Amino acid sequence: MTEPIPPHSLEQEQCTLGSLLIGFQGEDDPKLAGELLDAVELLAPTDFYRSDHRLVYTAIRNLHAGGKPIDLVTVPEELRRLGKLGDVGGIEYVAELAECVPSAWSIGHYAATVHKRAKVRALWEACAAIRKLDEGDEDYFEEAERLFTGAISGVRKGDKSVSVCEAAEAALQEVQTGGSGVSTGFDGLDEITGKMRPGQLWIVAARPKKGKSAWVAQVVEQTQVDAGIISVEMTRAELGLRFLAGHSGINTLQIQSGRMTEDQRTAVDFAVETLRGSKVRIDDKSGTLVEIRSAARELKRRHGIKLLAVDYLQLVECPKAAKRDNRAAEVGAISRGLKKLAGELNITVIALSQLNRDSERENRRPRLSDLRESGAIEQDANVVIFLHFDQNDPSKAEAIVAANRHGPCSHVEMNWDRHRLRFESVKKGNVA
Repeated sequence: MTEPIPPHSLEQEQCTLGSLLIGFQGEDDPKLAGELLDAVELLAPTDFYRSDHRLVYTAIRNLHAGGKPIDLVTVPEELRRLGKLGDVGGIEYVAELAECVPSAWSIGHYAATVHKRAKVRALWEACAAIRKLDEGDEDYFEEAERLFTGAISGVRKGDKSVSVCEAAEAALQEVQTGGSGVSTGFDGLDEITGKMRPGQLWIVAARPKKGKSAWVAQVVEQTQVDAGIISVEMTRAELGLRFLAGHSGINTLQIQSGRMTEDQRTAVDFAVETLRGSKVRIDDKSGTLVEIRSAARELKRRHGIKLLAVDYLQLVECPKAAKRDNRAAEVGAISRGLKKLAGELNITVIALSQLNRDSERENRRPRLSDLRESGAIEQDANVVIFLHFDQNDPSKAEAIVAANRHGPCSHVEMNWDRHRLRFESVKKGNVA
């Protein structure tokens, strides 16, 4: 049976390239210039179905990136430099493209059509790849979802590599524009870690009932970016209660009991109104690594999250790894899965973790060896933070940066308000 031809429009591709070829030639109209720039930002070479069109557009993009003119002289020259001029049909075909349109004013429509057809083709390819998967594989549904989600979100195939120079320029641009990191809301911690970056996995660990959930909920909210909390430990109602306490100043027991003064009720009502503007989403229904990945992809697709908190690591299940009957291996598979998820979605993932009893028993600050099933966690994490409380004064706490892939290890002193479930940073110091 003959395979159907994937959706594309030869005419729209030609008109898009023709508009770009003539549109950049001496046009002073700012509106048209904006339309042309929007088209270049929207389209990738792989959006074009025909290989010769991909080559012509690559030449146009190269010239645009280098700040060079785009016309009937420079584009063939760039194709010649790439050794591809003959592959597109020579100067003659480039000139023919320029004659496809009377003006460049419809570039927005042409580019949008080409981009849409490319996304439909990506869905076709995803469906074809899903048909080839083994339905008996344990990862069948997750892999199928990944393929389909990738197609919808516009993840492109092909060469994803960049040169060392391009990577260095991208890093420098981040620095010059103030960086792409997300603040934790604690200045001292931002200074030590360089803020939270896309693709990073942060581990925040403490003993049970020592403020992990409260700390991460506060950080997620303080970022003021779209974020998600996947809680395997607490229900959405329990988390909601903590947010109410933090914003109203009324402790959780009082709110739960309903025994409040009129002023306290007013404060709680005001907290509810404040939380209506929150960008934080809560999911308390995902308990396995597969479910967490699926939920995270949905949060990214629907809400564009930049940060995801998982509470907490040792409660997450990974049935495939659990078959080895080795809990350390299972936790390792989970931490690696969360690290990959951060890279896939280009977000920061904060995973909470438990510490063993050694630091409490020995009356000392925690260290990396105190992480439960620590080997893989320490290896996967970009940053490891321990929350440590003064045994003589529980209102005094430290956020200890015990591992930091791109910076120093230090600590930030904090005050802990157990009634409001809030931390306040005091100052930064060096870990002895």
